[in-house]
Amino acid sequence: MTTYYKCVRKEDNHYFSITGCDYELDTNLEYRIGKWTTPIIAGSNIMVFKSLEKAKRFALSYSDYCIFECEVRNPSKTGIFFWSNYDVIHKLASIAKLKRLKKAYKKYITDIDHIPDGTIFCSAVKLIKIVAEDGNESKIV
Repeated sequence: MTTYYKCVRKEDNHYFSITGCDYELDTNLEYRIGKWTTPIIAGSNIMVFKSLEKAKRFALSYSDYCIFECEVRNPSKTGIFFWSNYDVIHKLASIAKLKRLKKAYKKYITDIDHIPDGTIFCSAVKLIKIVAEDGNESKIV
């Protein structure tokens, strides 16, 4: 089985999308250890990393982060994503508009410069165990 890594933001012992904003609870996914999480917007994907080093490099620009080893469903090198902090996507990405905008979003699937190096897209993520937190590797037993 291939190992993947998910970067999340820890807040009051809850884990959220690392790129999500507190004020956007409608698109900010909450992850639970041992439970499958799927995107809120149907047809979109969740981003993970295949390399722990690339996950760390990405997470270092955020505070209160954790990196989990995870299981994924339907991994792919391409996908549709909605990056909460990316203004153009944020303004257009509502559930009601998604079907109408899918063609417009095609250009964001593979060539957007905001996709971190080493990203893998998937349809669901299950957090397994923390492997790094706030820059410190966890002890893996």
